[in-house]
Amino acid sequence: MKKIIVSFLAILLLTGSLLLCACHHKKNISTDPPGIGSESENSVVSFVPPSDRPDVPSDGSSGNRPPLSNSTPSDNQSSLDNPTPPNPPTSPDPPDTPSDDPSPEDPVIELSGTCSSNTGTQLNLVVDWKIETVSPGNYKVTVTVYLDSYSLYCSARTNCNSITVGDYDFVYSTDAIAYDDGTGKHHTQLALKEVLYTAETLPEQLEIGADWYFNGTYSRTPIGMLSASTTVKTGI
Repeated sequence: MKKIIVSFLAILLLTGSLLLCACHHKKNISTDPPGIGSESENSVVSFVPPSDRPDVPSDGSSGNRPPLSNSTPSDNQSSLDNPTPPNPPTSPDPPDTPSDDPSPEDPVIELSGTCSSNTGTQLNLVVDWKIETVSPGNYKVTVTVYLDSYSLYCSARTNCNSITVGDYDFVYSTDAIAYDDGTGKHHTQLALKEVLYTAETLPEQLEIGADWYFNGTYSRTPIGMLSASTTVKTGI
């Protein structure tokens, strides 16, 4: 009977020892995958895709990749919203103000003179002329016709007298004239004419003259038409 009880107790002890060993072994076995312990629950593991990894050689240099830009999306957006205005076009230089000084092609002309008829008496026609520059390249020719006489009586002369300036002929008329003896010599203006020319139209030689139709006798000398003319070198 003692032997049976002792055998039973031995079996119980053996069974308990096996159970203790089994429990202890179970605690040492973890269900986590190899290489990840309890500390991995508080760790952060980053994963960089191969396409985003910088090309860094083994010596630590940055390789051939260009440096990353420091600009931010806000900076780029600001550049797009507020583009830099282009430089304004430069205005052309103002044209040169025309000078009052004539060019060498437009010389300054100041000429004047007198021509007269020659009737052999004290009755003669006198023509005073003047050529002057009024502005660069523009000229004026002035012709004044006079009648020199002592005593003289004549009626009006209408549209039978003329003034010549270059290719232009101008007809003029005169009133009646009455000068008594003993009144001295008279220098009577009969007509005046002005003609404008440019440097292109003024000829090198300009004919100037006038005539007056008397058709009478003076100092017992018959006189028909009184004429005076000259040719002027203008220097143009």
